[in-house]
Amino acid sequence: MKWLAGGLIVVIVFVTGAFYGIDKTNEKLDDRPIVEAPEKSEQELDHRVEEQTSTSPDSDDFCAPLKIDSDAPWISRLAGGLGKGVASSFNGVIVVLSEIIQAGE
Repeated sequence: MKWLAGGLIVVIVFVTGAFYGIDKTNEKLDDRPIVEAPEKSEQELDHRVEEQTSTSPDSDDFCAPLKIDSDAPWISRLAGGLGKGVASSFNGVIVVLSEIIQAGE
């Protein structure tokens, strides 16, 4: 019976927290200033981009693609490792506490 009551309390707190979060998010969205885009003149609307033809690397119009390193910076790898460590520690604490709670029955 106490497990049923505990489960019911957890569900009620979860649903109440979800509704509270939705309400706070809506308040933030309502408080944002409304920014209207300026109207475009007929000259801007009539302007069309010409179709580009492929250019060779020798021409002045050639733009080489950017090189993007697939390896993350060391600080990002460090932060990711710390986050995984904290998550593992937290999960371990939860497992130990749940074992203690179950043993106390």
